[in-house]
Amino acid sequence: DSGVGLGALQRLPGATGLASIGVDARGENQILVAPGVNLALRHDAVSDALLCRCDALLLQGETDARQNLLLLERAHRLGVRTLLNNAPAQDLSPRLLQALDVLVVNAHELQRSAASCGITGGGPMDWLAELADRHALTVLLTLGEEGVAARCAGRMLRLPALAVPVLDTTGAGDTFAGVFAAASCE
Repeated sequence: DSGVGLGALQRLPGATGLASIGVDARGENQILVAPGVNLALRHDAVSDALLCRCDALLLQGETDARQNLLLLERAHRLGVRTLLNNAPAQDLSPRLLQALDVLVVNAHELQRSAASCGITGGGPMDWLAELADRHALTVLLTLGEEGVAARCAGRMLRLPALAVPVLDTTGAGDTFAGVFAAASCE
């Protein structure tokens, strides 16, 4: 009724994925993920015809990393803007980075992403810049109440967060990635 296409919806046997979210002593989310049937998703379930109708493809880390890679590569070959919200954080291969236009991470995910590329010296802003510059990516680092930092085409950008009452930050990174993907298509 809201105009969301369900033509590519799949129903697979098995238990759905589950995430259990707790909060540590500093107020940071601690998320335990049991991927379940999410690991059964396959890249070829998304047809080239469907990809060609898309302005962007946004993926995240709760599915099989190899399937994400294969889908990103196809989308990239077809000229579709490719985005990865590396949450939960997975190691990033050179092949995946070649097919990627935009990487969205929080501080923990940035550290894991950079380390998987052999980037360990310095601090978060150094990792952000080197990851973006080395792989010709736009890298967005979400900083919670401090806003967002980005490295794009050799430029560092910072934007403050909007002041809003926060009840729970669960899903904030996913929401940010989705809104950014949609806004970048506009």
